[in-house]
Amino acid sequence: ATAAAASKKRKRQEEKGTKFKPSMVARTPEHGEPVASKVASHDLWILVTVDKFDPNTKKVVVVDEHVDQDGPPSDPNELRGRRYYVDREHVLLMPLPKDAPNIKHEIGSTVMAMYPDTTTFYPATVTESGIMEGERCCTVQFFDDEDETGIIPSRLVPNRFITVR
Repeated sequence: ATAAAASKKRKRQEEKGTKFKPSMVARTPEHGEPVASKVASHDLWILVTVDKFDPNTKKVVVVDEHVDQDGPPSDPNELRGRRYYVDREHVLLMPLPKDAPNIKHEIGSTVMAMYPDTTTFYPATVTESGIMEGERCCTVQFFDDEDETGIIPSRLVPNRFITVR
């Protein structure tokens, strides 16, 4: 991505009410980095790990390490699990560990957050932001998460599992 494109993306995110560090939007996915990726034709985004990125084709090889594989890898740097070859535009970078505590999500902003106790990301609205359980987190309400009475519950998600599309 060019610097101008990254600047425009940052500006759009700021207009949505979320203040991101430049490392969230203007960097290349690195080997071993956790990201959210759309791995199928439907709108399902899951937590995967980057294996490699080809800057020429803009393709990213991501691995769902939650899929069981037999035996230990022969190379300690080898990622084990189901591999997907996805376009870079279908990879959402997560905050770097050093940045996650400093990211401020404005109340009412729309984010992609990992649903608690799963590895799946869904759109959500931030309802609260702060330090909770010793970690910077947001309380969010996921779209289409109404219970049987029509109430949308608030759910706690650590900042390290929140990104934007």
